[in-house]
Amino acid sequence: MSGVLFQSACNRVMMPSCELMIHHGFLSLEGVSNTVQSNALWNRKIDEKMLKIYESRAVNGPYFSSKDMNENAVAKFIDKKIKKFGDWSLTAEEAVYYGFCDGVYGQEGFETSDKILNC
Repeated sequence: MSGVLFQSACNRVMMPSCELMIHHGFLSLEGVSNTVQSNALWNRKIDEKMLKIYESRAVNGPYFSSKDMNENAVAKFIDKKIKKFGDWSLTAEEAVYYGFCDGVYGQEGFETSDKILNC
């Protein structure tokens, strides 16, 4: 959830040595079949909600902007990456490139806390 919560920030800034990991929710199923089915459906809804949150912020990132991708195409791209890797890990610079982050602390526009807090 930390990657999803991070998207709510006005300015999403990462430290240079940090990484961002994006993945679908983890689900372990046990119990009677209707409970298992209900939990699996709920997990799918949460994954879809997560993709919507990511797509809404990432669509303006350099990668997706350069390809003129709309939000639906961005969500499909992100979902495909997650399904391919399980955990999609990005460096701070990659997170900026894909639009999950606005900047890296110390880079232009993000040199000081005062500049970062000016939303």
